[in-house]
Amino acid sequence: ILGGSPGIFSARWAGGRDNIANRQLLLSQLSDVAEEHRAAAFVCTIALVGPDGETSFTGIWPGRVATEEHGEHGFGYDPVFIPEGFEVTAAELEPEVKNSMSHRALALEQLASYLNQIAE
Repeated sequence: ILGGSPGIFSARWAGGRDNIANRQLLLSQLSDVAEEHRAAAFVCTIALVGPDGETSFTGIWPGRVATEEHGEHGFGYDPVFIPEGFEVTAAELEPEVKNSMSHRALALEQLASYLNQIAE
């Protein structure tokens, strides 16, 4: 529906670095889109580069875009992102909960596991 937008330029999607404008643009772009077609995901890829080459680790946090903003925690798109398995936005989750399941946490878990393996 959005052709991959906002993509890697999500912080500047609406022009400048304005989280509110970004969320408003997203909600307006999806205003006529039914809930079952509002799938979204946060994606984080961490690259580890060393003398032996490079390895990457990708965390994907699936969910959907809400129809309106909710919540006070977090930043960016958190007030309009409902994680899979929840009925509240990421901004409504306690920070400890969100941070334990986010795309960044998932990618970091993979990196930590890899580092533990090569350290053995």
